[in-house]
Amino acid sequence: MTIINHTLGFPRVGLRRELKKAQESYWAGNATREELLAVGRELRARHWEQQKQAGVDLLPVGDFAWYDHVLTTSLLLGNVPARHQNKDGSIDIDTLFPHWPRPRADWRTGRRCGNDQMV
Repeated sequence: MTIINHTLGFPRVGLRRELKKAQESYWAGNATREELLAVGRELRARHWEQQKQAGVDLLPVGDFAWYDHVLTTSLLLGNVPARHQNKDGSIDIDTLFPHWPRPRADWRTGRRCGNDQMV
C-alpha cells in the first residue's frame, strides 16, 4: 500500500515574519506595491520548496492570503461587491487593504490623509 502525504496549508507570514513586515512597510508608504507582491511570490515559492524537500506529495494551492483568507479568496474569484472595487471596476491588492493604516490621498483634493480622516 502506498501512503501519500498532504498538508492543508503552510504558515503564510514567513519564518522571520517577512509578510507582516512587508505589509506594514507598504501601508506606511515605505515600499511599493511591486515590492509587496515580490515578497508574496518569494514566500510562496520558498514554502512550496520547503514542503517538496520535506517529501510532501501533494502541495497545497491557494493557501496563501495577504491578510484575510476569505477576502483573498473573494479577490481571486472576482467576487467583490462593486462598492469595494476601484473606480474603474477593477480589483487588486489594494482592494484587500481598504481600512488599514497606510497613507492615502483624499480623492477630492489629492492630498494625503490619515485613516482617521477617511472614516
